[in-house]
Amino acid sequence: MKKFHTIAAWGLFGLPLFLLANSSGPPGGSTNVPGESTCAQSGCHVGPLNPSGGSVAVTFPSGLTYTPGTRQSLVITVTDPTARGFGFQLTARLASNSKTQAGTFVAGAGTTVICNSGDFTRESDKFGTCPANQPLESVEHNNPLRAPANSWTISWDPPSTAQGNVVIYVAGNGVNLNGQNTGDRVFTANYTLTPATGGGAPRPAISDGGIITAGGFGGNRTVASGTWIEIFGTNFAAGTGDWGQGFTGNNAPTTTNGVSVSVGGRPAFISFVSPGQINAQVPGDIGVGPTAVIVRNAAGESNTLSITVAARSPGLLSPPQFRVNNNQYLGALHQDGAFVGPVGFIPGVNSRPARAGDVILTYGVGFGAVTPANPPGVITTALNSLPNFTVRFGNVNATAIYAGLAPNFVGLYQFNITVPAGVTGNTVPITMTTDGVALSQTLVTAVQ
Repeated sequence: MKKFHTIAAWGLFGLPLFLLANSSGPPGGSTNVPGESTCAQSGCHVGPLNPSGGSVAVTFPSGLTYTPGTRQSLVITVTDPTARGFGFQLTARLASNSKTQAGTFVAGAGTTVICNSGDFTRESDKFGTCPANQPLESVEHNNPLRAPANSWTISWDPPSTAQGNVVIYVAGNGVNLNGQNTGDRVFTANYTLTPATGGGAPRPAISDGGIITAGGFGGNRTVASGTWIEIFGTNFAAGTGDWGQGFTGNNAPTTTNGVSVSVGGRPAFISFVSPGQINAQVPGDIGVGPTAVIVRNAAGESNTLSITVAARSPGLLSPPQFRVNNNQYLGALHQDGAFVGPVGFIPGVNSRPARAGDVILTYGVGFGAVTPANPPGVITTALNSLPNFTVRFGNVNATAIYAGLAPNFVGLYQFNITVPAGVTGNTVPITMTTDGVALSQTLVTAVQ
């Protein structure tokens, strides 16, 4: 049976992954540690250092403290209204000696950890423990994020014993994605963390407004039974984990890595957990209206956050990278695997417009109940259909060869749509309704 893992790491549910950037991460020693460099100085992104209007920031789960040996989830965010893409590099050093590494890093999505010598003449990707001749670690982007995406989550394991204050140094860049290293802007910041004293593990905490439907499917704040949601906060787990072998037959687990979630008093299905994020499927039979969400782990239960539940809250695949020239494109595929869109609308992506008569494939979440029924948390094993389903290209009705839950997945909807005749253009509006409920997204596609 095919069991996908996390909304954040599914790779668009097995769709082709692609590079969106013109550069990998910066060379080591680019975080403005005293005596070291920045990317602006080293020439990897030639441009002003700390210009007005932008910044780089790190969010710490427990404020500016660390508990020796206790992993923290750090969120790095770069802001620059002039940029088309973003990157970063971060390191941790002892305040008493900026040439001494403080703890170790674990890469998150879209990032990597590198090892460096003290003079940065030797550098390598981290596999296991950094070698003795490359004792300094830094974590950085693999490829720049395309705006508006501008943040990464990584894990930091502080020193196992208190080593005095630790300084986190970070540099971020706002890039123009012109394929060259000119015209970009670099920002730096540093934070001093002090050792924490006393107390046990902190309880999990859900951030205010920290529950949305899966970000690649619209990030709506209204959910439905069976919707995949993302929960953001702190202290959810010591590390990352997914539901792996947690299935019982076709039934998904409600606890992953010791973390559980209740929605309306009923257990949700947990596919992925990390210190700062949980991916979960909303359970069935929870009614509609304001509904309480609580996260639980070994340290206790979180604050309660209320979300709005509706019978249907549909969202189609359309990740942030598909926003081009202020148009949000539907994430759809031709039968040969090419994306549907104007040729070259995303650099490095194989794409072309659809034609009348083509059958294109896309995915969704939150479309609600199907016939015959398939409850949340259960792998779909039979074909099914959505009630009263419509799809339109512009003002022209289209035919869906299939519209229902995708076989061999949990809670993922599949749409095989025949492109109608009589509509062309690079920004053709595409709309859907199911049982009278329309998408909350404004989406376009390309037809020639």
